[in-house]
Amino acid sequence: MPGHKNKNNRSQYLYPIYLRWVVICLYSMLCFTEVASKDNIYTSINQVTALSVKQQNQSENKRTSRKTSYTPQIPVSDSSGFRVYQPQLIPAPSSLQELQADLALILDSPDLLNAHIGVSVFNIEDNEEIFKFNNLKNFVPASVNKLFITAASLELLGSSYAYQTDLYLSGDLALDGRFIGDLIIKGSGDPTLSEIFHEDPTVIFDDWIQQLKLLGIKSIVGNIIGDDSFFDSDYYAVGWDYMDLKKPFAAQVNALSIFENKVEISIIPPDKPGGKPEYYMFPENTYLEVYNYLQTAQPHEKSIVTVLSEPNSNLVELYGNIYNEDKMDIKQEDISVSNPTLFFLELLRARLEEFEIALDGELVDYNELDQEIDYSTATRVPGWISPPIKEIIKEVNKSSNNLIAEMLLKTIAKEKTGVGSYSNGTNQLAEYLISKGINPSMILLKDGSGLSRNNLVSPYVVSKLLTSIYKSKSRDHFMTSLAKPGEKGTLHNRLLGSDAERKVFAKTGSMNNVSTLAGYIKTKNNKTLAFSILVNNFTVPISVVRSIQDLLVMRMVNYSQ
Repeated sequence: MPGHKNKNNRSQYLYPIYLRWVVICLYSMLCFTEVASKDNIYTSINQVTALSVKQQNQSENKRTSRKTSYTPQIPVSDSSGFRVYQPQLIPAPSSLQELQADLALILDSPDLLNAHIGVSVFNIEDNEEIFKFNNLKNFVPASVNKLFITAASLELLGSSYAYQTDLYLSGDLALDGRFIGDLIIKGSGDPTLSEIFHEDPTVIFDDWIQQLKLLGIKSIVGNIIGDDSFFDSDYYAVGWDYMDLKKPFAAQVNALSIFENKVEISIIPPDKPGGKPEYYMFPENTYLEVYNYLQTAQPHEKSIVTVLSEPNSNLVELYGNIYNEDKMDIKQEDISVSNPTLFFLELLRARLEEFEIALDGELVDYNELDQEIDYSTATRVPGWISPPIKEIIKEVNKSSNNLIAEMLLKTIAKEKTGVGSYSNGTNQLAEYLISKGINPSMILLKDGSGLSRNNLVSPYVVSKLLTSIYKSKSRDHFMTSLAKPGEKGTLHNRLLGSDAERKVFAKTGSMNNVSTLAGYIKTKNNKTLAFSILVNNFTVPISVVRSIQDLLVMRMVNYSQ
């Protein structure tokens, strides 16, 4: 019967719509359910999405034409202002149309009502933007900004580019083992002299010291000079928050860096009642000047510890009370150092003393010199070589290391222009984007890490860059550097137990009222999508925004072209 046939047709199109509302309900559960139960919700979402795809496939098999349509009741307003229903002919949705409708429905969440949100999704194979929502609007990208610097580093410096830190001897060796002259450390911006890449970063000192001993040097009558001129003297980019500058994620950017230009201070309760709380530093040093004002708390008092230090200062003050029987963990706080060159030299001097090589001289920053260093008359000791760029960028994209990102930016500036500055680095990024068919005048880049709130980028530009890199010879190295759900990195605890767990390669970004996510998705039929989801100015907890981002990603994973 004609009427019966029309009813079936209508139900087969309405069925996926019902399922989408189920997805939204599950999303609401996801936002307000404890983390421990999220895996079950992810599973439910996957089942619903899979059922939707299955139903759609069954419907397609029954159709004799894609032109089939049905007549739902569309609500409109009459002259009295009341909602009435008016029949409209709606074409049967395609798989792409369903994806677009579902993504739009998720974005219609009331949690994002007062937020600024933008999304861009590219089908890489067709170089087509298949979904866009405020895609040309600019957003503060946070650490998604690192995608620009890591891509540019691979292609402008090369995947095998490595840093070299050299020791030079400028003087003469006396018969009694005294070296009369200066030791010069020439930095090249190596960001790998840290525990991230070495169990003990001072291994570089040990190598040099062994070579000095082989030369017969027993003491140094002269200075140790740190040449950090590979970069300019601007430690911070425009737009960094002043209150962040002593925090380890905003460490000073310098061509001679070690231990990520920070010191870990650990505070421990006294061993017995009435004892003085103590602290120790790692690495041990005399560079920071620490004043310990900590007191032992009374049994009824709560242990409270405050570590104070001002930007551009190496003075640290410890305040608070600690109860000696309190079972609190040892409090640890990382403090960034001021003038990393002198910090580097201080650690080297201490290491020389451990190996009984005395220094009769001063530690000198290159900026304090009255004249240029003449390396032509100095003797070079074989230098220290870093891991290659293809390994370095993994730490940037997986763990979102700010200092390394900034050092990469200034390295590009130095290698391409001769001056390792922020302005030259961002100008080089702009030229790089032009080579990728992207108009840099539509965005604003002020640093490499994304720490500056003056950075402004659009979802379209991010997805366009990702599409271009995927089609380049740098694709494998770049994708390997990105975070993956369940693995070490910023996606470690996201998308677990979902269909997206092994199909997403992405970079996260977050700061106050900013949450971003961009990267690649492998769909269920093995197509690759480049996506960018940028959210600013939200007032809900960031966990809610991340849940919405994850739901968008899970829906894209189940897209069947």
